[in-house]
Amino acid sequence: MDFEIRGNRKPGGGRLVRERAAYFELMEQGYSTRDAARIVGINLRTGKRWRNGWHSAEVSRLLGYEPAPDPDKSVGRPADGHPESLDVFGLDAVTVRGTYRCPGGRCGRRAGADEDGREPRCVIHEAPMVFRSL
Repeated sequence: MDFEIRGNRKPGGGRLVRERAAYFELMEQGYSTRDAARIVGINLRTGKRWRNGWHSAEVSRLLGYEPAPDPDKSVGRPADGHPESLDVFGLDAVTVRGTYRCPGGRCGRRAGADEDGREPRCVIHEAPMVFRSL
């Protein structure tokens, strides 16, 4: 192979036509993406983009490429009894939105658990927003 790595690899140069051709030649010879990118002198992500193609979200939408929904992921609210469901922990939306305030202005999971008589790992809380005047 009569390809030489260019000396100046700074950004802002022209298109990497020779590098791209050499990259695909190495891929056809059985080199991995990582090894071919290292030999040619390009970033691994560039090699992956050349191999897999790249489109921005806008171009993909215009071309009609809509991502298919993943059938393994649940859609909407988790079913009762599911670990992500708040009902498993005996919580409702009001408890989740509320904040637990301790004496001294601190907010903590343990303080909220002590107030409700539950374990700290079961308490979902939000930190209160503090507005400071400048």
